[in-house]
Amino acid sequence: AFLVDFYKRNISSYQAELEEKRRDLDRSIREKDEEVLNAMQSYAELKRNKLAMLNLLEDARELEKKLKEQKQGIEEEVNQKTHELRIESAQLLAVINSISRGLFVVDRHMAIIVNNMQITDILEINNINFEEIELSLKNLVEIRKIVTGCFTTGKEYKHEVVQKGKKSLLVHVVPVLESRLVLSVAVFVQDVTEEEALVRSRDEFFSIASHELRTPLTSIRGNSSMIMEMYLDKIKDNDFAEMVSDIHEGSVRLIGI
Repeated sequence: AFLVDFYKRNISSYQAELEEKRRDLDRSIREKDEEVLNAMQSYAELKRNKLAMLNLLEDARELEKKLKEQKQGIEEEVNQKTHELRIESAQLLAVINSISRGLFVVDRHMAIIVNNMQITDILEINNINFEEIELSLKNLVEIRKIVTGCFTTGKEYKHEVVQKGKKSLLVHVVPVLESRLVLSVAVFVQDVTEEEALVRSRDEFFSIASHELRTPLTSIRGNSSMIMEMYLDKIKDNDFAEMVSDIHEGSVRLIGI
């Protein structure tokens, strides 16, 4: 009986101990399960993050590719526009240099924007700047005052012909407008020496011709007038009388020109 009781107590003690160990084991298993679950959740989160990162990298690569293509397209367009502008600039410069008149364009600060080669020859200057041009036209044209006035009023101005040495010069100032705003002023300087010489020659010719023709015409008018007054009633031939009248009227008309 003693042994039976002893074994019963030991078995109860072992059962209690086993039950405690079982509970500890269950608790440990639950903790491990939670750790595994947490680890699996973390892994899933990492996997999702990795996928998101891969997607972002793919989007970044695609965006970089598109940006590169756009940049290349823009660079090609810029190069094309630059090439076209250079061609237009060369063509414009060729046109400007083909103008027989001297030309220069100034901004509001009197800085020369563009000019042709003729201006230096016509004004006989070496350096193309506004001060040099102003000095060349000193006592002939108040070029600074005229250009300033053109910027203020927006109206063109044509100066009378001036004499610079043996040259006759005509200065024409024109505003360059955009939406009624004067952006710059173009100044044309024309060497009209030959034209002025032709005008003088023409005037001299007409003066000499008028003088040389007036004398015989005066005689013709006087004689035809005298014939008409003194002898017209004695002329029997009507055609001849009409001829005398035509001569008189023609001489009067020519003298009056």
